[in-house]
Amino acid sequence: MRRLVCLGLLLAGFAVHAAPAGDPLKIGLSYPRTGNDKAEGLEQMRGALLAVAQVNAEGGVLGRPLQLETGNSASRAETAVNTVDRLQAKGVAMVFGGATSEEVVAASRRAREHGLLYFATLAYANEVTGQHGHRYLFRESGSAHMSARVLGEYLAIHQPRR
Repeated sequence: MRRLVCLGLLLAGFAVHAAPAGDPLKIGLSYPRTGNDKAEGLEQMRGALLAVAQVNAEGGVLGRPLQLETGNSASRAETAVNTVDRLQAKGVAMVFGGATSEEVVAASRRAREHGLLYFATLAYANEVTGQHGHRYLFRESGSAHMSARVLGEYLAIHQPRR
């Protein structure tokens, strides 16, 4: 949820402090409403709803209110790809979400094919922004390599003889 609030704050940085006017700016959340990662999906949905409400309370983005469109990825790559297609058909400007690296890689490729930005919220595999990274894919979280490096440095300082 913290990551989605950060996304909301990022969007709020572009907000115009006037009453939202004009057509809503649609953003799409692809999240696991079912499957093994539905608990993470619920947190993504809660965070997204909170972020959209906060951004809209501050005037929207460039004077336009945000409108959240959602789809169930079920934490499966194929389902996530279909979800991106459905969100694109609804006219979203970007897609965010994902609870596994596999689904993020697949969904972000499809988003790229549609010319949509994809913001990965829960994807830690190095390949997400390494081997499978592209100019339409962003993520807030660190990679597995980054986490291992920080953990190694911490252990070297705080437990040097173990």
